[in-house]
Amino acid sequence: MTADAPTPSDLRSLRDAIVHAVLDAADPADAVRRAHVPDDLSPSALIATGKASAPMVEAALARFGETIEHGVATCVPAHEDRVRNACKAHGGIGVLPADHPLATSRNLDAAAAVARAAGRVSQAVTDTLVLISGGASAHLTSPADGLSLGDLRHTTEALLRAGATIEQLNTVRKHLETLKGGRLARRIAPARAHVLVLSDVLGDPLGTIGSGPTAPDPTSFADALAVVDSYPAARIPVSVRAHLGAAVDETPKLGDRCFDRITHEIIANNSAAQRAAEKALAHRGFRVVESRGGVQGEASTVARELVCSLAGSGSGSAIIFAGETTVTVGDATGVGGRNLELALAAAIELEILSLDPSPDRIRNAAVLTLATDGIDGPTDAAGAFVSRATTAEIRRRGIDPTMALAHHDSYTALEAAHALIRTGPTGSNINDIAVAIRW
Repeated sequence: MTADAPTPSDLRSLRDAIVHAVLDAADPADAVRRAHVPDDLSPSALIATGKASAPMVEAALARFGETIEHGVATCVPAHEDRVRNACKAHGGIGVLPADHPLATSRNLDAAAAVARAAGRVSQAVTDTLVLISGGASAHLTSPADGLSLGDLRHTTEALLRAGATIEQLNTVRKHLETLKGGRLARRIAPARAHVLVLSDVLGDPLGTIGSGPTAPDPTSFADALAVVDSYPAARIPVSVRAHLGAAVDETPKLGDRCFDRITHEIIANNSAAQRAAEKALAHRGFRVVESRGGVQGEASTVARELVCSLAGSGSGSAIIFAGETTVTVGDATGVGGRNLELALAAAIELEILSLDPSPDRIRNAAVLTLATDGIDGPTDAAGAFVSRATTAEIRRRGIDPTMALAHHDSYTALEAAHALIRTGPTGSNINDIAVAIRW
């Protein structure tokens, strides 16, 4: 394909090439196989939790299966049979399904099993391999005394709808539960553990990924209460506010002896996805004129920044934004996710700029958005591929794209325009990628 005048077939091929390259970079099994596990570590126990447990467990058992005898793996329900099959030669490994993003009663069972496995490791002072991926926060749901599953669910949902960042959300979670914020490490000690981490948090802060179950917690009860207070419209249960205000049993901090024999390794992250997108675009003849990492902010605002960045670039150029945006939903009842919202907002901006009479007018451009877990919000789409023609197609289907954006109903609008990208759940999560191209 040439970057000068791609055909529709070329654009579909480019879309698929970017998606495949990014998802290959996010592959958890490859990441586990490449991990630099200490040579003298001989793990007899395995603890795995998060949405990428299935491929991570498969790769770990293929690599260390001769020594691993017991442990526990939590996984997404759709992968339960896959994980059980991987563990069938290791009868001492329990497998428990858990839900995401809002915990259910089976998450409580999964978290309790992880706590028991950690207790067994601690008592036997056993070398342990721990696998953590995005979704671990939900999988390890274990309310502190005086709190209920409903309290945690309502708090999580309220903060998500209010647009809280993952750092803010996990600061609160760590102070409402019994395994997060280094508390799992406290249960494992004095055993030795090496933790392989698939990072779904920008900057790879170990204390935030999965709510930092095996890492020192730099946040406090006061920090958690400040997060809650910063969203006055969020309906936070009274019991949660009371618990945070009581500040009983602070999380373990840097220097705590429970971390003396625990090491961590980031095995894949958003930067890997960003580099993969750069290579895929370059291979197809595009010049990547800007590749920005750590992108955060309201999805619709980021969309405008992404599209406007094209205005100063020439034909055959590409721009990459890697990171994770948020959507402040409020009381809106539309269906969508941050990647779909970004794509719909970008389509609207592309249409506006195509009509601009100034030299910055952009007629031939497209935007791709992708959630590396294959699931954007509560939808079956991973993202979308849009151009200035997308909005016209949405209107042709009887939907006003601007109103759809205002109501956070991006899924409905983009599905009508046949713009959705569906990959199915990938079993991974290293945040999101957005790409804008111009020809």
